[in-house]
Amino acid sequence: MAGQLEELMSNYGEVCEVWFDGGWDKPADMWDIPRRYDIIKKHNPYCAVGVNGTIGVKDDDGSGFVSILPDMQIEDNKYYMRYFPGDFRLWDPKIAAKRDHKQYLTHVDDGSYYLPFEHTICLSKEWNWFQKMPAKCVRDLDELEELFYWTTSGGNSLVINVPPDRTGRIREHEAQAVIALRNRLGIEYGKPLPTGGRYLQVGCPTEASSTWDGSDEYSAAQATDGGLQTRWASKEHTPTLTLTLNPEESFNKLTIFEYCDTEQMGDFSNRRINRIESYKIDRLTLDGEWETIYVSDEPMGDCKTIRFPYPYKASKLRLQVLKARDFPSIYEFNVIADKI
Repeated sequence: MAGQLEELMSNYGEVCEVWFDGGWDKPADMWDIPRRYDIIKKHNPYCAVGVNGTIGVKDDDGSGFVSILPDMQIEDNKYYMRYFPGDFRLWDPKIAAKRDHKQYLTHVDDGSYYLPFEHTICLSKEWNWFQKMPAKCVRDLDELEELFYWTTSGGNSLVINVPPDRTGRIREHEAQAVIALRNRLGIEYGKPLPTGGRYLQVGCPTEASSTWDGSDEYSAAQATDGGLQTRWASKEHTPTLTLTLNPEESFNKLTIFEYCDTEQMGDFSNRRINRIESYKIDRLTLDGEWETIYVSDEPMGDCKTIRFPYPYKASKLRLQVLKARDFPSIYEFNVIADKI
């Protein structure tokens, strides 16, 4: 491995990043990460280095390591980086929480290190990281836009996998998707990255008419906790989810990340299948009246984005599922003040 790194780092010009697919079977101290790190930095001092799945805690007897999901990485100096040194955290393909924190300890010394989170997602809707013979659908532009805002907030970063086909070329429809995303976001070299507005719902009081088995793991609060690994799940097909908001704050955009079932395709890819087929959203006005502000008779989709032509205020927002093919479940219901 050291010989390969010497070759890669010295024969191919400037390299901006190296990440190792971590979580190996061998103990962390057998990988001699400092040596790998020094080889990379010797040839490319500004190259960022990371190891996959590196954050966690020691197990109860102190002999092993328990990985910690990014949703739980919301406290400084609580968790450890087992492969060190490194310049960032990652857990492919997990997504960090809105309340992501950056200071981490190591098993090497008593220092505290600033480690942003790098997100790695596939452009393909079917989660394939290398091209197959048939062309695959890309993620919807709305979903890519919202994932960009989420993953680049708080000083974190995003890498989108755009795999070449068997000829070594990027397929035209995938190139179009990346260019369309850049155009919608208005990204310009040398200028700050665009943001998706303020998220008003994180940590707000949330209740539901139904919860799967009454479990805290699937409670209504999971839909507004600022994390995309946790989720609310219902034991009814037509439940309601109600958020209590600050009635003085205005919003003009909603995004809903729905939990989808997955069908394995047998070629390292999968197909996502939505559950919610029809729904509406109501607001409780400052006069105490419920008012419907959105209705849909189409499947919600992986990431539903609703943009309003003018801002609203509400003391409560209510999602009412009208039809579902299976028990509804929501990763996150975002209430956003976008450029207000």
